[in-house]
Amino acid sequence: MHLQKGPDMPYLAVIAHETSWNGFLVDIQVSATAQTREDLKERLEQGLTLHLDTLQKLGQPIPEAKTKTLEDIDAEELEDFNNPEALWIEPAPMNPISELIKAALAESGMSEREVARRMGTAPAAINRMKNPFYFGHSLQTLNKLAEVLGKKWQHQLV
Repeated sequence: MHLQKGPDMPYLAVIAHETSWNGFLVDIQVSATAQTREDLKERLEQGLTLHLDTLQKLGQPIPEAKTKTLEDIDAEELEDFNNPEALWIEPAPMNPISELIKAALAESGMSEREVARRMGTAPAAINRMKNPFYFGHSLQTLNKLAEVLGKKWQHQLV
């Protein structure tokens, strides 16, 4: 799914480090925790993408990013953060192939375990293929999945 750009992206996140990195987006309901700053940024980007994707699928408007600085935030929202930092977050890219795989699996009526068994792989591999942030699908694996699902994988350059 391609996200339509909102009126004022990116969104401001408040992040801080204590025993782990924590953060939240101010103008949209997304929060995350991670061991590293880089992982936190990635999780916030992915959370933003999933939230915006859900809003789009429901036909709801994309909220405007109104908050521009930490000074624009109510002090109560920051009281749990020691030395808060501002970080600009944009949506992470989603792999449309994962959406196709998710739909084909649902349509097949087979469990992930059964598909994995027929492909000769682990159920975790099937789950990973549905991850919208996974970009490691090989043509060999996609062809094998299509065969197991009774479909054809068509490759196109447009």
